Amino acid sequence: MRDVLPWLWNLSGEWLAHAGYGSDYEITQSLIFTVAMILISYLLSLPLSLYYTFVIEERHGFNKMTLGLFFMDMIKGFLIAGAIGLPILSLVLQIIKWSGENFYFYVWVFMIIFTFVLLTIYPTLIQPLFNKVTPLPDGELREQIEALAQRIKFPLKKLYVIL
Repeated sequence: MRDVLPWLWNLSGEWLAHAGYGSDYEITQSLIFTVAMILISYLLSLPLSLYYTFVIEERHGFNKMTLGLFFMDMIKGFLIAGAIGLPILSLVLQIIKWSGENFYFYVWVFMIIFTFVLLTIYPTLIQPLFNKVTPLPDGELREQIEALAQRIKFPLKKLYVIL
């Protein structure tokens, strides 16, 4: 079992070589390795995820998901993780190559910037792909939240309900 990661790394290199690229494409090999690891992880965790969602949550009345929606959300999550995660991983690996021994500082700064960007775009671009987002209707709850925001001087602009 301990030889799985080296084997997968070497397999990623073989796939890269088969595509006509050499060992100097280490970042590309890292991306192939990462995708392979994530696919293996998804496949290994799938039975437990299905059991948790469709047995445990169903037993307690929390499951509102269909099997089709479960797999669509999984595919969307995988595609979004790839679209965001692979370029970020590429940049982090490139920063490590460029910055040498002080890589940790530059990676740290990059990740802080990335985190703030992601926090900004997640509610408007990513969250609606998985859940229905609607404005909180007028009523007592909205009034209480707005009053709290005013009392603590929080610049509340919008209130949403995520279904």
